[in-house]
Amino acid sequence: MAFMGIFLINIIFFLLGICLLLFFTFLTFFIVFLILSKIDKTKKNRKVAKNVFGILTIIFFLPLLVVGSLVVNAGKIKINYNGKNYIVKRSVIEDFKSDIVACDTKKLDKDLKKHPELINSKGFNGILPLGQAINSQNIECIDYFIKKDIDINKVSTDEKDGTLEYALNCNSSDSILEYLISQKKLDINKSSSTFPIAQKYILRITEDKLITDKEIEIFKKLLENGLDLEQENSISQNTYEYIDNLKNEITDLDKLKHIISDYKNMSQD
Repeated sequence: MAFMGIFLINIIFFLLGICLLLFFTFLTFFIVFLILSKIDKTKKNRKVAKNVFGILTIIFFLPLLVVGSLVVNAGKIKINYNGKNYIVKRSVIEDFKSDIVACDTKKLDKDLKKHPELINSKGFNGILPLGQAINSQNIECIDYFIKKDIDINKVSTDEKDGTLEYALNCNSSDSILEYLISQKKLDINKSSSTFPIAQKYILRITEDKLITDKEIEIFKKLLENGLDLEQENSISQNTYEYIDNLKNEITDLDKLKHIISDYKNMSQD
């Protein structure tokens, strides 16, 4: 989104430069045309100048119209909502994003009442309101959007990032992770990378060499809600193999291995 804004500004300045050059060329030929009108008795040169003048007039106004259109549209964004396209001012979307960051639910209510299509508006890198709420680390705001009956598994317009994956990438708190895991419609295993959610979470909780009881509890909840330990990473390791290759210097790693081993045995029975 920011890149597109910079790109449009550069295009506008480029076209304005062309318009300025054409304006001076246009002005020069206009003066020549006036002079020829006075001194050319045969009217031959005056006719040529008149044709050139007409062509320059068209050439001058075309980029001017393009610049005008870009300036008008630069301040607006198209949003697709319920199969329809809506044109919304960029300032309205920016205000909506600010209300998400501030988690001002009263303002969010007013925003969506006036512009219901904002529920599908995108921010930087195509992040949707739910993704922006997760990135803001505000569980109240996340809850607000989920209760709006949005697609909980859609945090960006490309639809590749899983919601839980995105929360892990944003280093969300344990309370946010627990809240998301508790949502029945959440696809726990959705991931845009070749690194499964199970391994992504294990990596998170083993980075500081200490696994807390809370993190063990969350991992159990993930398993209870369908966490897939068979998914493989980029080097073809499933989670069972991945956990076996971790160093035992990590505190309580044996406890985590024991939980995974029990789960594997239970799955095989």
